[in-house]
Amino acid sequence: MQHFGTKEQLFTACVRDADTAFDGQDPLEYVLGMLASRLENEPTASLALLRSMLTHPEATDELRRALEEQQERFATGIEAPDSRLRADLIGAVILGVVLNRHLLRPSALAAADPEHILDLLRPCLRELTGA
Repeated sequence: MQHFGTKEQLFTACVRDADTAFDGQDPLEYVLGMLASRLENEPTASLALLRSMLTHPEATDELRRALEEQQERFATGIEAPDSRLRADLIGAVILGVVLNRHLLRPSALAAADPEHILDLLRPCLRELTGA
């Protein structure tokens, strides 16, 4: 297990982990790539921050700020009047899948091949990105 020092250092490390830049690439491919990475490799720092949110309001504030910035940038790549809502929904889907796979570990999701998970989610994510 990785050690991050103080709570503030943990929060900073987690925000850096969550702050992957959307550089104008195809929104659907960006989302699928981000999710594939998180399905393959447990995002230890991000999951630690999520656990901390239950007892530390500063962790909640820090993660909310980082996610809002990331999703605001991502929304610029979605060509729909409700692009920000779509970006937030995509974030919620990704967060839910990652939390379930790595923390709650329901047997089917924990054992599933990441490519199969992506194949099942692709139509939903395609609709949300407007691809």
